[in-house]
Amino acid sequence: MHIDCEGNFSMHCCKWLSFALSLAQFGTCFSCTPNCEAEDWDESFLRPQRLKHTGVRNLLVVHEDQLLTQPLESTQMTSGLYKQDDSQADDEIKFLDGPYEATVPEMSEEGTFVIQVKAPDPPGARLLYRILPEQPYFSVEPTTGVIRTVYPVDRETQDKYFVIIQARVGQAGGRSATTTVMINISDINDNPPRFRHKRYEMYVSEAAPMGTVLGKIKADDRDIGDNAAMNYVLQGEAPHIVDIINNHETQEGTVILNMSVDYETQNVYDIRVKGINRFIDKRFLTEEARFEDTTVLRVRVLDVDEPPVFIADEFRMEIVEEDMNNSYVGAVSAKDPDQANSPIRYSIVHSEYVQGVFSINTHNGTISITEPLDRERDAWHNITIRATESRNPEQTSEVHVYIQVLDINEYAPEFSKYYETYVCQNAKSGQVIQTVSAVDKDDPPEGHQFYFYLTEEATNSSGFAAEDDQ
Repeated sequence: MHIDCEGNFSMHCCKWLSFALSLAQFGTCFSCTPNCEAEDWDESFLRPQRLKHTGVRNLLVVHEDQLLTQPLESTQMTSGLYKQDDSQADDEIKFLDGPYEATVPEMSEEGTFVIQVKAPDPPGARLLYRILPEQPYFSVEPTTGVIRTVYPVDRETQDKYFVIIQARVGQAGGRSATTTVMINISDINDNPPRFRHKRYEMYVSEAAPMGTVLGKIKADDRDIGDNAAMNYVLQGEAPHIVDIINNHETQEGTVILNMSVDYETQNVYDIRVKGINRFIDKRFLTEEARFEDTTVLRVRVLDVDEPPVFIADEFRMEIVEEDMNNSYVGAVSAKDPDQANSPIRYSIVHSEYVQGVFSINTHNGTISITEPLDRERDAWHNITIRATESRNPEQTSEVHVYIQVLDINEYAPEFSKYYETYVCQNAKSGQVIQTVSAVDKDDPPEGHQFYFYLTEEATNSSGFAAEDDQ
């Protein structure tokens, strides 16, 4: 159809006739209600080619009558369209604070409150809530939007759930909106600890000092945080050869040597260790689940080649001076502490003097003198004996030997000094004119005992006498 428009009135007619034709093409679509389905929309867009000319003619007549009776401003038409769009926007359903996030403890009882979601009710209608799709652990109250637990959840199985909540007007097909709720499952102490191994084996050298780290043990706990905090305790009577240091960050137990060990005395130790939760939820405490576990710590002592060990820390010996008939002084003894039991060889750590006076039997440790000893020259002799393993000469030990020389009475007493005495001619009988003393180079065990007297010749031919005062 071709329409010529001339003049002002004709221009208005032309515009509205064009608008009418457009309405005629899509008129069936506008007849669709707000609840029309997608199929209706598709069908509406397919119907214009089947539109009859009579419908177009009637529509043109209606709009022509309106134009003849009351001219219509273009601004009036657009204003009406905007008002229609605003009214539809006012009816839009929106959740107030979505998306939502909530936390609920695992193993919560049925009906435990989780969170409430809310969308304002549109005018003249009431929203109903439901979960999309339905699932076994959570439910929503249809009229309040309150989400609750339906079935206890296990954090160790799944620690996070995403729940979609739909709010709609009326039954299916009504206006609706959705929001997401992320539900975090918090942990409780509902799992006991379990050691990774029923027996741990660790090794320590018999030469290791106290405080040496032997290794680490750990009991696994499916819980987290404080619910997995662990203490490790040694079972049995103390003292233990090891101690355990608890690490409260990694929940591991560090095993350290608590005392010295000797392979030849004992080379295997079995120690029971218990791992216990520091914080226990009494709701889950039963005879079957006591929130503890036990393992065996086997410590094996490793042998090392140790130097010979003397049977004493030091040796003391005696010998009588000038006694060459019995040159034997004494004997030392050492042994190999290892199972190899290597033969021991003995030697004297010589000084220039000792080398010429003492000797030792290499095989049995017997010490002898090679020349007479003089107590008045050296009353004590200190020598050092070395023991060496025959199979490993690098393994040696030394010990000190103290030899005392015993005195014999070989020296006569001597006056302590030369005496020259004077006496007056008129001295009375019995008058003391001099006191004398003596010394002895010997050193008898009970001290010196001297006797003083005048010789027989002096007694008969002189007028003097000597008195012994003991």
